Amino acid sequence: MNTINNNSIKNKKRILLINPDYELHTRNFYEPIELGIIASITPTDEWDIKIVDLRIDSINDFKADLVAITARVLNINSTYKILENFRKNGAKTIIGGIHATLFPDEALNYADCVVIGEAESVWANILKDFNAQQLKPQYFGSTDLTYKLDRSHYKHYYKTASIQLSRGCPLACDFCCINKIHKQKHFFRNTDLVIEEIKTIKHKTLFFTDENIYGFTKENRNHVINLFKEIIKQRLNKNWIGMVSINAGMDDEFLYYAQKSGCKLLIIGFEADDKESLMILNKTQNAKLIDNYSAIINRIHKHKIAVCGVFIFGLENDTKKSIENRRKYLLNSKLDSYLITLLTPLPGSKLYERNLKNHNLKFTNFPTDWDKYNFYTEHFKDYKIDNIEQIYQKINQDINKPRFLISKIFKTLINTQSISSTLYSNFYLVNHRSEVNNVPFLRLLNKTFENKHRRFYIKQLRK
Repeated sequence: MNTINNNSIKNKKRILLINPDYELHTRNFYEPIELGIIASITPTDEWDIKIVDLRIDSINDFKADLVAITARVLNINSTYKILENFRKNGAKTIIGGIHATLFPDEALNYADCVVIGEAESVWANILKDFNAQQLKPQYFGSTDLTYKLDRSHYKHYYKTASIQLSRGCPLACDFCCINKIHKQKHFFRNTDLVIEEIKTIKHKTLFFTDENIYGFTKENRNHVINLFKEIIKQRLNKNWIGMVSINAGMDDEFLYYAQKSGCKLLIIGFEADDKESLMILNKTQNAKLIDNYSAIINRIHKHKIAVCGVFIFGLENDTKKSIENRRKYLLNSKLDSYLITLLTPLPGSKLYERNLKNHNLKFTNFPTDWDKYNFYTEHFKDYKIDNIEQIYQKINQDINKPRFLISKIFKTLINTQSISSTLYSNFYLVNHRSEVNNVPFLRLLNKTFENKHRRFYIKQLRK
């Protein structure tokens, strides 16, 4: 019997699904959901499947029959080097993800095959063509959310379970490339599929990877609220973190059912604190609600949910005064945590395309210069503030002072009246900002929190 099993394994083809590393301080916070989906729809009777997560793993063996890798601009050059090494060792290579979708001709210089769009809908054809030695240089995928994720393919412990309710976003923000890929459409998974997946998850904490779990239409709103109601009805007993557009903060019914279904932290792109900047960014919804920012934060707190605000500095119309006003807003607002970036013309965004056309980008020696598109480098030739990178670093220092961070966590406890949401806010920050992780009190607090959740996970595995 063992001989048959060994021969069966030997006869299988070896496929590696690789998640490249990148600079963000996230380690094993998220499951690599894209690769988990691909692993789940790959026939296990034909393939020896291995997910290699380079945030945790290293590659010691470049031997494989087929290698598939997903990448974004943050890690595209390291991805190209990985692909070249595998090709030298005789493997067929496939690249997918946002960057390859936007720049397929560039990606084909480093891989045998490029998936343009989403791979689930074409994966079976790719494997069939590979087996027939007829792998095409390009495949055009579409959104298919009927998959069933098999988490047994993940060989590491992750701090949250990544899950999708939807893909795409109805917004058309000037700096974002998602609308170029999804054409401002918002696709939702079947509620029963999501519920069945949650039932299989051993983690206490879910992270909804959706770009915008809320959306704008009545249909989208009802869909997500119905999911929350079903989670409550079936007593699934999970906690979760997710990203929403700012209008969700005006919807008490949404917030009520979000909290009852386990929501502890909502991440919202506020971007700027003045209407002119928001209109330039095409954040029209934010611009309409600019006078309600404080009320929105208070309303979310009333439902015992913490708020992480995302802000951008170095906007096209920024002056030193507007930057200082935004800095003061961050320091004085009731937001529980912040993520800040410099304005970055992400490839595929309208911001990128406009400035590329106008020869206003400093870094265009591609692919080498993609490394500069890292959210902390200034990009525009005509920018009026000479030392914006230094200003940005100073603001980062201001919002990461240990005393300020520690006081902020106690304010979160007061504002949300929730120990759990306070701990989740700290949990998210410690895993996304190294400066927070360097504060001993916050690091120790989070370590206790994470150890408790890991014990929960292990206990569920043993059941």
